Amino acid sequence: ATLHPDDQRWLAKQPLPGKTADGRGGDPAAVFDTLRFGDTRKEVEEKLRKSEFVETTINETFFGRLGLNGSFRTRRQIGGLHCELYFDWSPDGGLEEVTLQTQPLGQESYGSSLQDNWSELIEVLTQLHGKALQSGDYPGRDQLKNDLFLASHLWRLDCGGSALLGTSMQADRYLVVVRFTTEKLEPIRRP
Repeated sequence: ATLHPDDQRWLAKQPLPGKTADGRGGDPAAVFDTLRFGDTRKEVEEKLRKSEFVETTINETFFGRLGLNGSFRTRRQIGGLHCELYFDWSPDGGLEEVTLQTQPLGQESYGSSLQDNWSELIEVLTQLHGKALQSGDYPGRDQLKNDLFLASHLWRLDCGGSALLGTSMQADRYLVVVRFTTEKLEPIRRP
């Protein structure tokens, strides 16, 4: 609603991850784009290569050496920034988590481009997964500690897992993170 009308019209024409081109729901078991929890690495790699929403940032011949983590990013910027994809696998080799995160940026970006990315991600995740079960304000930079993720929003996924949105700090640099997990996380209840 806060976007310029021209941007709103353009965005309305773009398919979103988990949605078909006409905006209807895609695969209800999909976590992000067409990825499903339990997909093998080979299935994930094939789906990412065919994706309209992500692109590779390296030559595919290096996947064996470098892996998939950080090798794909969103094709379009979200709130002015691309998000890179990272993966976690179960002991039997199935996809257990997908994480989207921005590149770590300096503190001067925390209240500007990172906050813009966080705000637009709220809109996208709400469009895909409905109203958040729990939502909070943009975390203050002083609330973050190195290597910790501070979630501000929680959504329940149709496939049974959860999606978390928040911010994090790595080596005194800041980033926005979306974590799709098989865990069915519960909102924090306040007395």
